[in-house]
Amino acid sequence: AYNTPNGGGHNSSNYGVFYKPFGSIIETIKFDGAVTLSDVWITNTTYVYKAIVEGDDGNDPPYSKKFGQGDWYKLTIWGFDQNEQQTKCKDIFLADYRSTNQNDWYALEKWTQFDLSSLGVVYGIGFDLSSTDTGTFGMNTPAYFAMDDLNYNPVPIPGAVWLFGSGIVGLFCLRRRNAEN
Repeated sequence: AYNTPNGGGHNSSNYGVFYKPFGSIIETIKFDGAVTLSDVWITNTTYVYKAIVEGDDGNDPPYSKKFGQGDWYKLTIWGFDQNEQQTKCKDIFLADYRSTNQNDWYALEKWTQFDLSSLGVVYGIGFDLSSTDTGTFGMNTPAYFAMDDLNYNPVPIPGAVWLFGSGIVGLFCLRRRNAEN
């Protein structure tokens, strides 16, 4: 469930695998402050890839079906503000069989770069997985994906905040100095 079809990470052997336990919300990543995201590299795990392109017919009953016309498997990445409220989101299709042309069908088996700049300034990100292959108890598609090289930049604190902070420190020092005299 944890390896990737290409056998490693995007640029190294290290990468993260995320899993959405049945009926839960997937984990979030919280940053130390405000950041702007630039991009991330995503792929399916081998287990998910094989379930999509071959189905999981080895089990009785099968856990997931082989994808056909109209099916999809989607990762949604949410941005969170400083109050941990969801802001914007980005949808990434990990498998897309919606086209009537079979040549357009795909399930990610290679690391693929996705632009996340549309999320704007965030304090954290969260993930959700969804699929057309669902049953009585929810999604049948295995709920995994692999992520590598999440690129982001801290948002600089505005100069006015630095000036305000240094002013407060200056007043404290001045007050302390006057108290000593």
